Amino acid sequence: RIFESLNSTGLELSQADLIRNYILMGLEPNEQIRIFNEYWDIIEQNAKDLEKEESKVSDFIRDYLTYKTKKIPNKAKVYEEFKARYSARNSRFYQETLQEIKEFSFHYAKLLNPVKENNTQLRKQLDYIKRLEINISFPFLLPVYSDYTNKQITIEQFEAVLKLVQSFVWRRFIISLPTNALNKIFMTLYNDVDTTRYLPSIQKALMRKKGVQKFPTNKEIEVALEEKDVYNIQSKNRIYFLELLENHENREYVSIENNDITIEHIFPQTPDEVWYNKLDDKTISLFRDKFLNTISNLTLSGNNGSLSNKYFLEKKSMNKDGKQQGYNFSRLWLNQYLREIDEWNLETLKTRFRLLLDRFYKIWE
Repeated sequence: RIFESLNSTGLELSQADLIRNYILMGLEPNEQIRIFNEYWDIIEQNAKDLEKEESKVSDFIRDYLTYKTKKIPNKAKVYEEFKARYSARNSRFYQETLQEIKEFSFHYAKLLNPVKENNTQLRKQLDYIKRLEINISFPFLLPVYSDYTNKQITIEQFEAVLKLVQSFVWRRFIISLPTNALNKIFMTLYNDVDTTRYLPSIQKALMRKKGVQKFPTNKEIEVALEEKDVYNIQSKNRIYFLELLENHENREYVSIENNDITIEHIFPQTPDEVWYNKLDDKTISLFRDKFLNTISNLTLSGNNGSLSNKYFLEKKSMNKDGKQQGYNFSRLWLNQYLREIDEWNLETLKTRFRLLLDRFYKIWE
């Protein structure tokens, strides 16, 4: 009661502080210490974002309650919701409920900090989800993680679910659907899981969504992606997009989060005079106004400074001081098609778009 009244006088206690006090108050001192050590302290350690050095206990309890109640508590009312749901702090609460919250906190730790997941494939997918900041999916992924840990699904099934979540969210991003619709989708999605047909049941549930909640089709992706500016989107999204395109079925993984590899415009942002001599005005205008920052005109290079605004053929074959700056010498998949052509015009841009689109469909099914 003192803690609650302190809160009302403006000395802000976090929702997590209030929940901890609620769990512990009324217990004998020895029992308080036992419950704290066996449960709460472990929950607090797990619900920590190690990168930002932030406690995420309030968020974790909120996601747990969302999964349990199929309602999303207001961030400022997580404690009230918790207290209302667990008004009877009996032996069952201390033995079963706290035990489950503790178990879920271990999954939460890996969602927040993928580095804690030992399996390389899972860690990679969790890292992508973290990069895209799809925390909105946690109320759904927590019980799925639990199913994987309890061997109710295989590692392949779990990895497929993590990829499906990305496909759903990334496709929606490409066609500019609102992200606020995702809250309600992930809040109830676990209800649709059929344990005998685990992945197909989730796929089916998502494919049934309509309107602003829909799962975008290939045709919708094609129309939107051809002209979408993917250069001026958030850096994390841009890196994610190019990194996955580059590394699909690639045995030599290329990390784009390093300073050596940067994004290169094939038709430059400020083209050299040669471009104007080689291409007609209409083509120049379309490149500049419509396709400049689209995926078809973007690639990756470790020699962006050297290639600069040069004409395509010069970029392709550049080998200043034997340093092999040109596309011809690149080992990157994104530059493969550029090695095969001798000019960059609307026709070659469209051919490259088809290649990228086919790859998109394989990655984000």
